[in-house]
Amino acid sequence: MRTEKLGLKSIMRNVLEESRMVLPGIQALFGFQLIAVFADNFDALDWPDKDVHLIALLLSILAIGCLMAPASYHRQVERDSVSDHLVKFSSKLLCIGLIPLVMSLSLDAYVVCKAITDSTAHGVVAGLFSFTFLGLLWYVVPQMERRKRKTCEEENREVLADIFEVQSN
Repeated sequence: MRTEKLGLKSIMRNVLEESRMVLPGIQALFGFQLIAVFADNFDALDWPDKDVHLIALLLSILAIGCLMAPASYHRQVERDSVSDHLVKFSSKLLCIGLIPLVMSLSLDAYVVCKAITDSTAHGVVAGLFSFTFLGLLWYVVPQMERRKRKTCEEENREVLADIFEVQSN
């Protein structure tokens, strides 16, 4: 696998583009969450399900805040520059922002599935499936790959150290 190191400017551009890619989806979700409250069938939901929907709505707000914060921070703090701190801060916010998004999508999957099937069990399965699937794709798989690459790099360093040690003797 071939990799290439990027400069801070390119890295920051990528982080902001990634945020911009995710943000419209979250904003659309947020819009649907708001509209749902005013739909005629919303009153038919049980109070616990309405509460779950409210929690999902608030989690979407947290996700939107985390995903919009890097651009706001950059504009206000480092308008004419890019630093390691900005890149790390923005990357962390992007990753952190996906946590409430996973939770929001999973909770609303529960509410929608329960409303469609009139079965709490089906709703729970839908919510857990959503949480597990998105959690795997967004966190577990990347962390496994990160560890794999780190292990490979460490092994390569050890091999090179052994080669140079043998040559110097």
